[in-house]
Amino acid sequence: SYDRSFMDRLVFIAGLCNHAKFEERENPIMRRKTVGDASESALLKFCHSNTSVYDLRSSNPEAACLPFNSRNKLMITMHKVQGRAGEYKLLMKGAPERVLDTCEFYIDHDGSHKSLSEVKRAELMKSQEILAANGERILRFAETLMTGVSDSFEFDTDEMDSANYPTMGYTFVGMLSLEDPPREEVPA
Repeated sequence: SYDRSFMDRLVFIAGLCNHAKFEERENPIMRRKTVGDASESALLKFCHSNTSVYDLRSSNPEAACLPFNSRNKLMITMHKVQGRAGEYKLLMKGAPERVLDTCEFYIDHDGSHKSLSEVKRAELMKSQEILAANGERILRFAETLMTGVSDSFEFDTDEMDSANYPTMGYTFVGMLSLEDPPREEVPA
């Protein structure tokens, strides 16, 4: 069993570190048309099935974003922590090995923070390999808190190499696997 807050944190990151949007609200969640790439659209539907993504995004507006690119293989969004001066929650999603490389800690299933040992890294890689062997696409999610930020601070999101915010020392929160439906051109 796991602590519900563990799942809530994963949904929080996957819903906010995500630019997909619903085109409409009438159809059931899984049938709604979306604007965004396939992975982000799938994450949007997953998150909205667990919480209101509309409420999540309105109460945690995005201040800046390091967009995903083929070089970084990850995305980071920055969100001002409401009611706490000078604090930003930095949320990351991306390729499993790339995200794990940025992490120093992890959230255990009971919700506690722990140091990410080499043994735990190997365990996480093994979990990923099992899912990938089933043909599933894996995304990992992580977070960190940036404190002491002045009101005039501007995030440099042009290149990860020139970042003026943390890109290492994150806390690994979890991973999600996506199963791609077969394409029409693929024989049965």
